[in-house]
Amino acid sequence: MKTKIFAGLLIAAAAHTALAVTPTKPNACPSISAIKSVGINEARKEEDGGAMWYSFIRKNSFGTNVEWEFILRGDFNTQKSSEAIKMANASLSSMNTISEPVLTEDNGKEAWACAYFPSSADQTHGYLMGLALSPADWIEIPAIARIISKMR
Repeated sequence: MKTKIFAGLLIAAAAHTALAVTPTKPNACPSISAIKSVGINEARKEEDGGAMWYSFIRKNSFGTNVEWEFILRGDFNTQKSSEAIKMANASLSSMNTISEPVLTEDNGKEAWACAYFPSSADQTHGYLMGLALSPADWIEIPAIARIISKMR
């Protein structure tokens, strides 16, 4: 019986792998003006108790051919998510994209990524980086953190 269950799991895993496809290539990275027009509306504090916040815009095309999730990781000196959202939205004005869409992978899951950094003139925050990911289903902060470290 165990052999049949194991064989069934192997067949299911192989079928899932065979069906996995590279996500649709975006025609461009989301522009900062498109991101600003939507506005960041969610923030979560990094779990280690530090000052890092992850601020989000979930599932928006931002005028491109695919849906994105935009994440801004910032060193915001606050304990309130509402304040982190305000700080994240205010910091968007200084951000610039530094890449065309780049195919990246985390634990076997592929996504297109665009990186955003503040201009050198912005010294408001100790650390600030934005990331747009497509497809827009990257909810886990550890996975987002790993991709951010790859994009630096």
